[in-house]
Amino acid sequence: MTRDEVLNTRFSALFKEYGYEADGALLEQKYRSFLEEGHQLIDGAFDLISSLQHQFDLYIVSNGVSKTQYKRLRDSGLFPFFKDIFVSEDTGFQKPMKEYFDYVFERIPQFSAEHTLIIGDSLTADIKGGQLAGLDTCWVNPDMKINESEIMPTYEIHKLEKLYHILNIEHTVSC
Repeated sequence: MTRDEVLNTRFSALFKEYGYEADGALLEQKYRSFLEEGHQLIDGAFDLISSLQHQFDLYIVSNGVSKTQYKRLRDSGLFPFFKDIFVSEDTGFQKPMKEYFDYVFERIPQFSAEHTLIIGDSLTADIKGGQLAGLDTCWVNPDMKINESEIMPTYEIHKLEKLYHILNIEHTVSC
């Protein structure tokens, strides 16, 4: 299925499974408008990202719809801390596809896989994608879910503050 087919039929297919008829495209539009409003941050995210921007080049790699992802990033206040943002809709590929990461790497000046860490909350998109691309990975797992897959991240953390240790940088508390 194409991306548009998935987006416009996933809700009608779900409702059909339960014996109801629904306008999948309309439900997708409503869902997307509510999703665009969500930009809650994990505890410590703003301080971490604002701190890391001075020591690392930060990039976003995200699956999804560009309009939604950009709005959420801007509304969260994190947008200015990143050098660039790569949304699957714009690349023609999505995580975990190696082609997605190839696209991203070609657009990052002086990219070095050895000095790159992909940090994400999805084992199947972020961590698997990072592994396929030859990167170290860090699975952010605040709910302490049990990993029952064969996908093994380089690191696993339950709190964002643990990234300071992984990145070997001092964690200073701002007043």
